Amino acid sequence: MKNWTRLVAVMVVLGLASFASAKGARGGAKGGKAVVAKPLVGEITAVEQDKDKADNYKITVKPGAGKKNAVAAADVTVIADANTVITIDAVAGKAADLKVGMKVSVEPASGTATKIEAKNAPAGAAKGGKGAKGGKRR
Repeated sequence: MKNWTRLVAVMVVLGLASFASAKGARGGAKGGKAVVAKPLVGEITAVEQDKDKADNYKITVKPGAGKKNAVAAADVTVIADANTVITIDAVAGKAADLKVGMKVSVEPASGTATKIEAKNAPAGAAKGGKGAKGGKRR
């Protein structure tokens, strides 16, 4: 009888441990759905090559820049390294190709980026320009 009790106790402990680890592997969210962190979205304000590691770049982003009703937030600096997947206007790029003024989406929103999607500013969108339409109103 004691052996059966011990066996059942061990099985219960192992069952609970495997359930807890499986839940942790899914992100620990309710219903088994992983929690997906939102990317950092904004405008690049600075791009600087790391002095110690030539493959690394410090990318500073102004969150929400250029969006209506955007809440002013402090700039965020992320690192782009050799493993960061970078696309510029849907074409593969490098960290050295990123420029101030580009609109970006960075994942994750802090630390070392795994993915950066950048878009060049449309022609005529520079500050002080008249935009794509240009000219005077009639």
